[in-house]
Amino acid sequence: MTVKRALRPPFPFMLHLLLAILLAMIPVVCLISFVDSAVVGQELEENTLESRNLTESGIILSVNLVDTGLKLFDDTLNPEMREGFGPVLAEYERAGGDPGKMNLSRVKEELGGRMDLYIINESGVIEYTTYPPDLGYDFKEIPSFYDRITEIRLGDTFSPDRVVAELSTGELRKYAYLPSPDHRYLFELGLAESEFQRYRAELKYRDMVRELVDLNPDITEIRIFDCLGTRITGEAHPDDDRRLAMVRQAYRERATLEVENATAGELIRFLFIDMTDSNYASDMSMVVELTYNTKAAETKLAGMLDQHTSVLLIAILCIGCLSALAAHHLTRPIRTLVEDVDAVARGDLSHPIQVDGDEEFVHLGESVSAMVASLKETMRRLRESEEEIIRYSHALEEEVRERTAALEESNRMATLYLDIMGHDINNANNVASLYADLLLADLEGEPEAELLRKAKMGLTKSREIVRNVNTIQHIQGAYGTLSRSALTRS
Repeated sequence: MTVKRALRPPFPFMLHLLLAILLAMIPVVCLISFVDSAVVGQELEENTLESRNLTESGIILSVNLVDTGLKLFDDTLNPEMREGFGPVLAEYERAGGDPGKMNLSRVKEELGGRMDLYIINESGVIEYTTYPPDLGYDFKEIPSFYDRITEIRLGDTFSPDRVVAELSTGELRKYAYLPSPDHRYLFELGLAESEFQRYRAELKYRDMVRELVDLNPDITEIRIFDCLGTRITGEAHPDDDRRLAMVRQAYRERATLEVENATAGELIRFLFIDMTDSNYASDMSMVVELTYNTKAAETKLAGMLDQHTSVLLIAILCIGCLSALAAHHLTRPIRTLVEDVDAVARGDLSHPIQVDGDEEFVHLGESVSAMVASLKETMRRLRESEEEIIRYSHALEEEVRERTAALEESNRMATLYLDIMGHDINNANNVASLYADLLLADLEGEPEAELLRKAKMGLTKSREIVRNVNTIQHIQGAYGTLSRSALTRS
C-alpha cells in the first residue's frame, strides 16, 4: 500500500493565523481611524464655521455699538438744527414761496455761517444751495433715500438726520430736513464742524472691529464700505471694481455674500450690517468685507490627517507585534505536537506526546497518544504474525524437502524398473524378431509369410514404444533435476 504525503503548505500555520488576526483587526482599526478622522475633520470645520460666525456676530454687535454711540452724539445737535430752520421759513415767506427770490447767503450768515442751505424740489434735485458742489445733485440716484425725503417733504415734522459724509468731498456733515409749508420743496440744513472728526475719532468702527478680528487668526484683511459703496477703512486692491460690485450687490440684496478663491486659498465674505432707522433719512447700513485664509484650515486638516495616519501606522505596528505574540502563544502546543509526532514518525514509538494549553489541544494530544498506542499494538501483532508465518514456512520447507527426497527415490526406483523392463522387453523383441526373420526366410512365397511379416511389424512397433518410453523417462529425469536445483537455490 502506497502512502501519499500531503504537500507542505507554502506558509506555516502561525503565519496564517497572524494574517487572519491582522485581516480581522486592521480593517476595524482603519475604520475607527477613518471615522475618527471624519469626526475630527467635521469638528474642525464646525469650529472654523463657529469661529467665523462668532467673529461676524461680534463685528455686527461692535458696529451697532459704535453706531449707537455716534447716534447719541448726532442727536445732541438736533436742537441747534431745529432752531436753524426758523430763519429759513421766514425767508421763504418773505420771498412769497419762490425759492429763486430767497437770499440764502444772508440766511447762512444769520445762522452764523456754520450751516449750508439746500432746497430740494419735488423731483429730488437740489435746485438751490449755498454749497455749489452739490448744486443739481439728483437724489433719484439713491432710490431708497429719494423715497424717504419725499415722505418727509409730504409730511409736517422736523426730521433730523445723521452725521454722514458729504457726497462731493466726503466731508462729514450733520443734516436735517423740514418740508416747506406748501410741500413743494424740502429744506435741508448741513452743519459742517471740524469737531466732528475729533468726536468721531473716539469711536471708530475699524478699531472696534479690529479687536475682534485679531481673535480670529484666519482673517487676513477687513474693509468697511458704506451704503454708497465708499470704502471707509482698508487698503485699495487691483480688483476693487469686482469687489465693489459685490459690495453693492450685498447692499442691494441686503444679504451676506461670499466669493471663494481656491487657488489663492481665500474666502471673501461681504457681510451686510443692517442699521436702518425709520427716524433718519440716511441709511447707515454698512458692508464689511472679510478676507479669510482657508489654507490655514486646510493645513490644520492636513496636519490632523498626517497625525491620524501616524497613529494608525503605530496602531497597526502594535497590533502586528501583539498578534505575532498571540499567534506564537496559540501555536506553541501545535509546534510541540508536531515535534512529538515527527519523533514518532522517525520510529520512536515510545516517545511521549506532551501537549498543554487549551482543552482542544489536550484532547488532540490524547487522541494522538491513543493512535500511537494502537499503532504499537498493531505492529506487535504484525511481528508475532510474521514470526508465526516464518515458523510455518520453515516447517513446510522441511516437509517439502522430505517428500521431494522420497519422491526422487521413488522416481529413481521406477526409472530403474522401467530401464530393466525395457531392456528385457527389447531383448525379447529382438529374439522374437530374429526367429521371425528365420521363419520368414523359410516361408518365402507362402501365404503365412504375410502374417509373419505383420507380426514382425508389431515387434518393431513394440521396440519403438519402449524407445519412446525411455526418451520420455530421460526428459522427465532432466526436468526433475533442474526443479530440484531451483528449489535448492530458493
